[in-house]
Amino acid sequence: MVHLVKILLDISYSKAKTLLEKYPATVVPEEKEEKPEVQSITLDHFDTFLPALPRDYLISRDFDPDLIQRKYSIRFCYTTGKFAYRIIIPVILNGQIVNFTARDVTGIQEPKYKNLSNEKAVIPIKSCLYNLDSVKNDVIICEGVTDVWRVGNGAIATMGTEYTSAQLELLMEKEVRRAFVLYDTDANKKAEKLANTLSAFIPHVEVITLDEGDPAELSEKEVRRLLTAIKFS
Repeated sequence: MVHLVKILLDISYSKAKTLLEKYPATVVPEEKEEKPEVQSITLDHFDTFLPALPRDYLISRDFDPDLIQRKYSIRFCYTTGKFAYRIIIPVILNGQIVNFTARDVTGIQEPKYKNLSNEKAVIPIKSCLYNLDSVKNDVIICEGVTDVWRVGNGAIATMGTEYTSAQLELLMEKEVRRAFVLYDTDANKKAEKLANTLSAFIPHVEVITLDEGDPAELSEKEVRRLLTAIKFS
């Protein structure tokens, strides 16, 4: 900077240094062009008809394709685009689609779940809680969408084991009285961490530990038994 001032003002090095010491240079940050906020998301360009491939995938996971489509408004992207051969799963908050994730049904694509980019979303995926609109007094917190599909109303997904302050704020706004953390068996420590955090603002918090696997692998009978045991409402 001293050399630059020396050259620009055509003065000696010592005078340039003295000038900078007296009037320190201020770097003005470059103004970034603000991108307009996304106001809405449409899924009209995805198919409402579920062909054999996604139907077979859901059936293989012991889900009723028609029930899942009707209840969670899923769609399908067939052979073109970055979401090809994926089930499109909208994330809805206060009745509005704010994001979506897309689940591979071929068994060969990575990652298994591909989210809409933050730039195109109303709300970034990790600032959402999947299925939050179904929550009333109690909540069961799972990792992923298929876990939620298995448990049903009152279950939400953090979209992975990590959680954010934005997701916690959404739960605070719901003012739930009881929270049950139901993560996969390989994420017990993460479940305990989340439970400890939730206990700061939710009266009753409990971790439910499965013997093996993940909630999506439970049978309907096992889910009913679980909900009855915790008196879930």
